[in-house]
Amino acid sequence: MTIRETIDAAEHKWLGEVYGYCRQCFSTAYLPSHDETHHLRAWHFARELIPGYHKIIRPLSRDQVEGILLAVMLHDTGMSETIDFTHGHASRRLSEIFFSRTPDPPALSRAILEAIEKHDDKDYSSLPSAVSDEGIILSLLSLADDMEAFGFTGVFRYYEIYVMRAIPTGQLAGRVLPNLDHRFRSMQAQLASWPDILGKQKKRYLITRNFFVSLQEKDPGAREVIEVFEKYIRIPREKPERVIPEIPKQQKAAYVSDFFTGMQKELLLSGDFRNMQNINNGKSI
Repeated sequence: MTIRETIDAAEHKWLGEVYGYCRQCFSTAYLPSHDETHHLRAWHFARELIPGYHKIIRPLSRDQVEGILLAVMLHDTGMSETIDFTHGHASRRLSEIFFSRTPDPPALSRAILEAIEKHDDKDYSSLPSAVSDEGIILSLLSLADDMEAFGFTGVFRYYEIYVMRAIPTGQLAGRVLPNLDHRFRSMQAQLASWPDILGKQKKRYLITRNFFVSLQEKDPGAREVIEVFEKYIRIPREKPERVIPEIPKQQKAAYVSDFFTGMQKELLLSGDFRNMQNINNGKSI
């Protein structure tokens, strides 16, 4: 099979079931920046990365492709229970539950679980070998997750999780920018041989960076975007994809209207809707 056919086969086998489980994990937890929609967008980015990695870095086996995609869809499930930086441990436990319920668990279950546990835990002093199953899965999982932190959706993602971690709005930019820049520097090193993908992601990184620089400089447009997040999404506990289409119509300020128009387009484009058509209540059709 070609690498695209391998991806399609893994999606046909797993996507409906694992998406449904991810959605179930967040059914009683309001965290739209990291719920099943975040995982689906990260899955979309992983699909883009896998063919290039297979061609440029090293060939991927069917089990490795399956492992990458499953790790991506399960990596932040633990945030349905805790928003702490060590949520990888909770994600691993929830992933173990998912695999225990699966009649035919993936061949690389252990490597998947290790990658999920380590993906956002800064206490690990060393990374697994880049040529090991765990190292390959972790590398592509981290890249896909970082890509999902960029763009207009990335602005909301940073906003929501940092506010929930009790960081005042006035301190957001000072906390976000170092983390954001670190993500992009790491991505630059990993995608040096993929200039087309890196160029696309640099544009999305700059959208996020420019916003938080504007917020740091007390730009009224950036501050109003935060107020809209509060008023229409976080406080009423709404799903962004449900309310954002109406927001640009209600805004007179061009900066705010343009921001939410861009976010709406990004939400539509960042999901893989060919796959979404195969998802119905968490089961493959």
